[in-house]
Amino acid sequence: MEDKGYVDLKDLMRMFHRNSFVIWGTGIDADILAEVIGNKLEIKAYIDKRRYGNEFRQKKIIGLNEYAKEYKDNKIVIVTYRYALEIKSELEEKKYVFGEDFYIYDNEAYFCQDKITEKFIECNKRIWKEFKPSKEDDSEIIIPFDNKHDASALLNAAYISNYYAKKWNCKIKAYMRFGAGIKNVIPNIRRIYESLNMSEIIDSQLNNQLKEKAKKITDKEWVKINTWGDWNQIKLFDIEFGTTIVRHMLRHIVVPLNPKEEVLKTFLYDAVSTVLFWHDYFDKHRIKMVLLGDGVAWDGYIREIALDKGIPTYITSEKIIKMRKNFHMGLAYPNFKNFWESLSYKEKQLGIQWAQRELDARISGKTETISTGTDKNVFSYISNSEKILNQNDKYKILICPHIFEEDSYQCGEQLFDNNYISWLIQLGEISELTPEYDWYMKIHPSASKRDLMIYDEFVRRYPRIKKLEKNASPHQLKSEGIKSVLTVYGTVAYEYPLIGINVVNAGCNPGEKFGFAITPKTKGEYINVILNLKDESQEINIKAVYEFYAMQNLFYDWDRFRIPLKICDNEMFNMTRSQLLLEGKNLGTWKYQVYMNNFDKKKHEQVIDSIEGVIKEADTWRNDVFYKRSCLDVK
Repeated sequence: MEDKGYVDLKDLMRMFHRNSFVIWGTGIDADILAEVIGNKLEIKAYIDKRRYGNEFRQKKIIGLNEYAKEYKDNKIVIVTYRYALEIKSELEEKKYVFGEDFYIYDNEAYFCQDKITEKFIECNKRIWKEFKPSKEDDSEIIIPFDNKHDASALLNAAYISNYYAKKWNCKIKAYMRFGAGIKNVIPNIRRIYESLNMSEIIDSQLNNQLKEKAKKITDKEWVKINTWGDWNQIKLFDIEFGTTIVRHMLRHIVVPLNPKEEVLKTFLYDAVSTVLFWHDYFDKHRIKMVLLGDGVAWDGYIREIALDKGIPTYITSEKIIKMRKNFHMGLAYPNFKNFWESLSYKEKQLGIQWAQRELDARISGKTETISTGTDKNVFSYISNSEKILNQNDKYKILICPHIFEEDSYQCGEQLFDNNYISWLIQLGEISELTPEYDWYMKIHPSASKRDLMIYDEFVRRYPRIKKLEKNASPHQLKSEGIKSVLTVYGTVAYEYPLIGINVVNAGCNPGEKFGFAITPKTKGEYINVILNLKDESQEINIKAVYEFYAMQNLFYDWDRFRIPLKICDNEMFNMTRSQLLLEGKNLGTWKYQVYMNNFDKKKHEQVIDSIEGVIKEADTWRNDVFYKRSCLDVK
């Protein structure tokens, strides 16, 4: 390709087969590229101004000054589609420091448009031409704009926004996801959105007046912050944003262990600026509906403001979900036990037998991946011939931390400030006070490189906790003496009891009402449980594990909560990015081709006709109603 500074994988292999280079980016795009390259090319270092000083894939993460001093002989390749244009502009402005030759990696045809994208744009223009209101008023529907080729998420938003834009004579406007800024809009991606009747991308840059206000609010809030609990209590415009800020923080930055670290003041300013802009925007515009990407983390700022103003708000990234305040995906879990009790005896027996077969296969390692999810099945890992735990008589505890790359508030309130860091620090402090315990932390099988940076900092601060690799076999850990496992709400809460290990949760969790794991109700009770684990072990109710698993994965109809729009029947089209990666594929323009190959006008009209019903279903969903699948035909 190598067109005006844009390169693909073949270009990189040709250009750098004898020379090292530096990658700008430490996100999933950089990780995927580095994995593909392997040891075929030499990546000297990674640039990331927010994460410098850490390591990424065993190489230094450097800042711009360090690059200019020590790495200038290595060409820069920008590997982050979301911020590529902003970085390009910065490098061009400082070419006297960084040189004129740098490249943007574009293996997925973001910047250099391919023929499939061109055909998709023309197809959209024909399909959606009749939906553009002949006379728009000043009302708006807001949709998410993301600089990537994700046809299923894009078309979900397109169908709903176009339907209601025509009905209400609205304009369709887009917000930049994750606060990327309008300067990062990729022209080719903009053309796709415009072909779907988007009229404008909202520029969220603050004016001078709002910048000054953001600075004053940040200074005022920063004085109040001394603990992680203080972060969780932040309110702006009488709206509780604390949990949203924490969710955003954990998902997007390398979170320091100190809640007063100076880098967090910059993060706070960015969060306050986001809230100020959108609160002002909603005050000055007539918003009829808001469609969000995933509705959590950064999206949560817009969600909470829209809901505070009574504006109907929905997720459209994968399926359609109605937003609620402090929304999370586990809203139905507290009622699962009641739902189970409402089943007939025959249904219960069927569910228990099905769950036992599924979980026996899982625990015995017969399934490499988890059938109901996308994670690697840790029980398929083969035991190491060497011992991995200390050989002594101490009581052995295993911490199973969560994935920071995912939303951190998936089941609701947590004991430790709705914040994984606060929970880990509490465990670290207890580890220093309990020489009679052996402490271990097992890396999550799906941990990102950013997760590893946080884990490494944690074990450096609390050296009594030994870090174990993600492929440590749970069966080996059991045989070598692990007695208790600690999580906030993870799947380990029902996995490890199946091999005879007690689990302690630290917040609301999916199986809480079934009682197969220990779930303290307060911080004090939790600390007391950990300090007295030798005496706290409870008899594990394996039957209750089966009951919960059957309710979650067999009986409860999640499609009534996360409602599919059924735009395309192709299985690959409807897969998420994480599911595609397990299949060895990634998002890309190929999904546009799949959609066009399967497009049928009758099917299209059926989707249009279903929208009112889908929105009504989403609006009327209740967490205390048992939406039951018929499962009596399961073999």
